[in-house]
Amino acid sequence: MERPIFLQGPTILSPQIPLNKLPPSEHNHARFIERLLHDLGRRCLDFDAAVKLLDYCVDFLKTASIYERQSEENQSRWLWRGFAAREAAATIYRSSEAMECIGENLGKCPVLQKIIDHESKRAALKLFKESFPGHSGIRHGSQHYAKLYGSPEQFARHAADEVNFVNHIEGRVVTTIFKKKHVSLEISEEASAKLKQVRDLYWVAYMSAADR
Repeated sequence: MERPIFLQGPTILSPQIPLNKLPPSEHNHARFIERLLHDLGRRCLDFDAAVKLLDYCVDFLKTASIYERQSEENQSRWLWRGFAAREAAATIYRSSEAMECIGENLGKCPVLQKIIDHESKRAALKLFKESFPGHSGIRHGSQHYAKLYGSPEQFARHAADEVNFVNHIEGRVVTTIFKKKHVSLEISEEASAKLKQVRDLYWVAYMSAADR
C-alpha cells in the first residue's frame, strides 16, 4: 500500500486508520478508506499541475505575435490548454468519486463511523459542493463530447439558451452546457486552494478517529 506523503498548500499528513480500535470485520474496508484518503491528497497535486500548465499556455498565447499564431509551437500550447482544462475537470470529478467511495466503505464500518468527526466531514462535503457546483457536467462534457453533443437530438437535451458554449475556455474558466444549464469550472490557484481545504477538512474527520 502506498504510504502517505506531505503535500503543498495547507499541509497535514494523510490519515492512517487506527485498525487496533476496530473489529477485524472492518479492517478490509478501513484499509480501502485509508488508500482513498491518500488518493484524495494526490488529486490536489493533479489539480495544481493542471493549473500550472493552463497558466503557462495562457501566458504563452497572450504574448504570441500575429505571425507566431500559425506556428506549430503556438498550436501545441493551444492544444495543451485543452489538455489542462480536461485534466482539471477530471480531477475534480475523481475527488468527488473518492469521497463517495469512502462513504460507501464507511457504511460497512459501524465502529469507525462512531469515532470519526462527522461535523468536519459534513463541512468538507458542503465546501466541495459550494466550490465546484458544475463539476460533473464539465467532466462529462469534456470527456464524452460525441455522446453528449454528437447529434441534433443529443445537443437539444443539453442546450441551455440560443447561444450555447461547449467546452469553451475563456481565460482560466471552462464552460459547457449540461442538462439545460451552462456549467463552469475555474482552473486557478484559488480553486486549487479550495480543493485543498476540502481535503484537509475531510482528512481531519478521519484523523480524529485516532484520538478517540
